[in-house]
Amino acid sequence: MQRLAPLPLSDLGRDSRSQKSPTLALPGWLIPASIAGIILAGAALRLIWVFQVGLHPDEALYASWALRIADGSDPLLLGVYVDKPPFLPYLLAGIASLMGNTPDSIAHLQQLVTFGRLAGVGAGLASLALLWSLARPVYGKRVAALAVAFLALSPLTIRLSPSLLTDPWLVLWMLLGLWAAQRGRPWLAGIACGLAFATKQQALLILPLVLGVFLLVRHNMAGGHGQRPARAGTQGPARAGTQGLVRSASQAGTLLGDLWRLFCGFALIAVIVLWWDSQRWMWMPSYWERSAATYGGLALISIPQLAGHLAGWMTVLAMVLGLPLLLLLVILWGGQLVLAARGRETRSAAQPAIAGRFDALLALFLTGFLLLHLATSLAPWDRYALPLAPVFALLLARTVLWWADRFAAQGRHRACLALAAAVAAASLWAITLAASPRFPVADNATYDGVPALAATIRATAPADAVVYHRWFGWHYQFYLYGADLDLRWWQTPADLARQAASEHDRRQLIALPSAESRTELDAALARAGLVLTPVTTVSHPDGSLSATLFSVEPLAGAATDD
Repeated sequence: MQRLAPLPLSDLGRDSRSQKSPTLALPGWLIPASIAGIILAGAALRLIWVFQVGLHPDEALYASWALRIADGSDPLLLGVYVDKPPFLPYLLAGIASLMGNTPDSIAHLQQLVTFGRLAGVGAGLASLALLWSLARPVYGKRVAALAVAFLALSPLTIRLSPSLLTDPWLVLWMLLGLWAAQRGRPWLAGIACGLAFATKQQALLILPLVLGVFLLVRHNMAGGHGQRPARAGTQGPARAGTQGLVRSASQAGTLLGDLWRLFCGFALIAVIVLWWDSQRWMWMPSYWERSAATYGGLALISIPQLAGHLAGWMTVLAMVLGLPLLLLLVILWGGQLVLAARGRETRSAAQPAIAGRFDALLALFLTGFLLLHLATSLAPWDRYALPLAPVFALLLARTVLWWADRFAAQGRHRACLALAAAVAAASLWAITLAASPRFPVADNATYDGVPALAATIRATAPADAVVYHRWFGWHYQFYLYGADLDLRWWQTPADLARQAASEHDRRQLIALPSAESRTELDAALARAGLVLTPVTTVSHPDGSLSATLFSVEPLAGAATDD
C-alpha cells in the first residue's frame, strides 16, 4: 500500500517553485490581504462579546481571587480554596491594580471585567499570529492563511477568547511553545510550557506535543541521523523547504544540551508555581487536590454511561469549528484515506518530509487527546476542547487545499468551485453561530442581572444583613467584595426556611433567577411563618426579566420566636 502524498505546496522555497507539480495558483497579493482581513474579522467577532453583561461563574470566581491579591489582603490566596494554578488570578490582579482597585464600585468592577476580557482577546489574536508563523515554514503560505482563517472564525474561540477563563491563555502558551520548538529555541519553548503549566492543569497534555515538535525538527534538520542541524547556507535534498526552522548549529547546540535548556525553562516557571502552592499545604489542600475534589475524581467511563458521554463530546467537538466544517473535514480526510488505501496517490519527492511528519504528530496528539477525554469521566465541557481548535484548523486547511490542488491538476474546475462554495458556506454558518446569543458556549445570560442586584444590595442592605445564595454565590464574592455582609448558601427550601427562621431580627435578602419556580420555596417559608417580599427586579439586555431580589419577612399574623 502506497503512502498518501503530503499536500502539494507551491511556496516552500526557491526549489519548490522550480517543480512542475500542478497546484491551485493564487495571486501574490491575495494572501497578505487575506491575512489582514482575517485578523480584522477575528478581532471584530471577538470584541462583540467583550461587553456582554453576564459573568460565567468561573470568571466571577477568578476575578474575586484577583481582588484579594490586588488589595493585599491575601496575596498568596491562603484564605480561599483554590483549584487552579496562579497565572490568571495574578494577571487579573495586575489589571485591577493598574485600574486603581476600588472594588466598592460596581461600575469599576465591570471595567475590570472588560479589561480582563480584552486581554483574553489579545491572547486570541496573538494565537492567530503564532499559528501563521508555525504553519508557514512547514506547509506554505496558502495552508497557513487558510488555517488562520478557520481558527479566526471558530465559534468556540470567538466566544471563549473574550472571557476571564484560563483556556485562551493555555492555547496561546501552547502555540508559543510549538513555535519556539519549531525554531529550535529550547529556552523559550520551556518557558512557554511552564506558563501553560501555571495557567491550567491540562497543560500536561500539551507538553508531549511541544517536545515531539522539537525532536522532529532536530531530526529533520540533521537528516535523520541524530546530528546537529546543518549550518546556514548548506542544503541537501532532505532539507528542502525547511529553512528557518532552526537557527544554526552554533546556536542550537547538542540535542542533550537543548533538551536540558528546555527542561530548565519549564522548571523556572514550574518551581515558582510549586512554591506558591506549597504555602497552603499545612492548612489548605493543594490546588491539585482541590480540583480533584471539586471535579469528583477521574475514572474510566462505564458502559452504561458511554453513549451519553460520547454524545456530549460530539456536541462539544461540533462547536470547535462549527458542525459543517467538522463534517467537511471528516469527509475530505476520509476520501484521502480511501485514495491512499487504493494506491491512487504517491508521495511527491519534491515535497519536504517534515510536512508529513508534522501531520503525523498532529494526528497522534489529536487521537490521544480525544481518547483520553472520550474514555474517561472528563466532563464534556466546551472549554476543554479549545486546544483542539488550532489542530483542527491546520488539518482542515491541509485537507481542503490537498483536494483543491488535486482537482486543479485534473482540470476539474467545477469541482474546485464546488469545494470553495462548500467551505464558504460552512464558514458563514460558523460565523452566524458564533454571533448568535443562542449559542450554548459561554452562555452567561442567566447572570446578566447580577451587577444590578449587587448594586441594590450594596446601597440598601445594612452591614449585618444576611444574603442567601444558591446560584449567584461566586458572583457575590466578586460584586460584593469588601461589603460587610453575611453571605450564606442554602441547599433546599427547607434548609433556607430553617436558617431564615433563626435570623428574623436581621435583614434577609435572596435573589432568584426568573427561570426558577418559587412554589416549593414559598411553601417551606410559609410553614416557618415567613414570606418573600419583592425588593427589585433586574432585566436582560433585551428587557426580559432576569432575576428578582426578595426580602424574607415574617408572614402577617405569624408568631415569631424572640
